[in-house]
Amino acid sequence: MKILTGVCLIGLCLTLVCGCRSLGPSALRSTYPQYNDVLARSLNQEFLLNLVRQKYRDTPFFLDVTSITSSETMMGKANVSADLLIDPFSGSIIKPGLEGTYSQTPTLSYAPVQGEDFLKKLMSPIPLSTLVLLTQSGGSIPRVFTLCIERINDIDNAARASLLLPEWIPHPEKFQRLVDLMGQLQRADLIEFGRTSAGKEAEFLLHIKESGEYADKVKEIKELLGVPAARNSFILSTDRVEGSGDRLVVRTRPVLGVLAFLAHGVDVPPEDLKAGFVTVVRNSDGSEYDWSKVTGKVIHIYSSKKEPANAYVAVRYRGSWFYLRDDDQNSKATFYTLYLLFRLQEAQPSQSLPVLTIPVIR
Repeated sequence: MKILTGVCLIGLCLTLVCGCRSLGPSALRSTYPQYNDVLARSLNQEFLLNLVRQKYRDTPFFLDVTSITSSETMMGKANVSADLLIDPFSGSIIKPGLEGTYSQTPTLSYAPVQGEDFLKKLMSPIPLSTLVLLTQSGGSIPRVFTLCIERINDIDNAARASLLLPEWIPHPEKFQRLVDLMGQLQRADLIEFGRTSAGKEAEFLLHIKESGEYADKVKEIKELLGVPAARNSFILSTDRVEGSGDRLVVRTRPVLGVLAFLAHGVDVPPEDLKAGFVTVVRNSDGSEYDWSKVTGKVIHIYSSKKEPANAYVAVRYRGSWFYLRDDDQNSKATFYTLYLLFRLQEAQPSQSLPVLTIPVIR
């Protein structure tokens, strides 16, 4: 009996020691996916919240998680005690004991994403290099161009939708037809982007490949752009001048303009419309203009009084829930494009910015 008890005690001690040695890897396996998932969800909620704020003309604000520190602690103690009895027939009573404690202490640090450099990037037109990078990385031309471009040559894409108070009726039909045709050519691998080193600086090119099957679509694209039918390569330029035969003048939105544009895709509760909490653009007959004609092909943000059950991401704001449906793949793709666009433009937070560090107490 004494031998068996000793063996059990040794086994318990070995288990404790092995558990301490494997604490690090096991803690990483269990906590890393959880932190990753929560951070991704929080980031999506922040983007959605700022889109809703833009709809209500409230101030957007961005906050970064600058660090996550989590300490894992396991402590253990083993002991043996014996009670010696006078009765020789009773023998001694050996009492093994094992005590252990485990604790996890995460610490989160936050920093506001702000500063002069960051604001300048948000308010500056998106560079053509970003536009080309997004399309070359798998983004669809209709989505990327609709989000990022206000005008190409003389074709307007609801440019004033980037303003905080767009009190006019947009007419993006011509632009929508253009990017729809370009999207068809992109899917057929008939449009590509490149660079040329001609002149003092490298410039971006858009090249349309010849195809008998798509000849009518290529012809319509060139007619919409007002370029020569015989030319297939065009220089992309941001110069605010009229385009020439080999040049397409592209005016891009700033990132804040993209947020304002997408905010028109937010459904507003009727009581908030009636209360005048959002800007209402009206048709000539006094009816409310339907912004889904402009943003419906890229995003739709729903609203409800109850927490939605089928949401990809949802936030509660001004007493209502705003959300993207989990089965709305189109809006989710736009949301991901917005994330990429924001990260490409975002400046790193300055060291002088305040950092809020919060120990998480369970």
